[in-house]
Amino acid sequence: MQNTNCTGVAPTDRSSAKAGNGPVRAVDRRNPLRRGNRIRRGPEFKANWGDQIEVFEHALAICRAAGGRVMSLHSRRAAKPVLDTLESFPDAGTPILHWFSGTSRELDRAIDLGCWFSVGPAMLRGEKGRQLVARMPRARVLTESDGPFAQIDGRSVWPWEASNVLGDLATLWGEQDDCTAKDQILENLRRIGRIADA
Repeated sequence: MQNTNCTGVAPTDRSSAKAGNGPVRAVDRRNPLRRGNRIRRGPEFKANWGDQIEVFEHALAICRAAGGRVMSLHSRRAAKPVLDTLESFPDAGTPILHWFSGTSRELDRAIDLGCWFSVGPAMLRGEKGRQLVARMPRARVLTESDGPFAQIDGRSVWPWEASNVLGDLATLWGEQDDCTAKDQILENLRRIGRIADA
């Protein structure tokens, strides 16, 4: 990939909005929209739901105006509103849903919208996560560690442990060993890289 930039946006500080530094202005300042930009949205803070929707829509509009971008999105406890908003901005780019935990119906909708999915070791420890991953199109699955936030056995998962999911993916995909899963993930990384560089 060319120049990659990550922007994290979680508008939870009401004082910044009162000081004239509202959530949309924060996105404008922190988001130069270089190639491969990923915008992360964690809509779990219900007190600022309106700000989160405003920021998310604004970020998607910026991505659309820039010709589309690869975006890593959080949708925890908010899959429906995230998918509704993505549907309103079909030209914003390629969404990657981080640790998707919605319903089976929401997963089907995300697949229809062209979403990709990032999965890590902690996600695959639970039965719901395994069931969702088994239904995701393997050509749109990427690996991640989600460390230091995700933990296994009481310790943070390290970035290099993202590959620990290969055996689980092989099993879920009905493969005999993790070589096929590894080849698929490497091809997916190349594909998302080409999308980001386009």
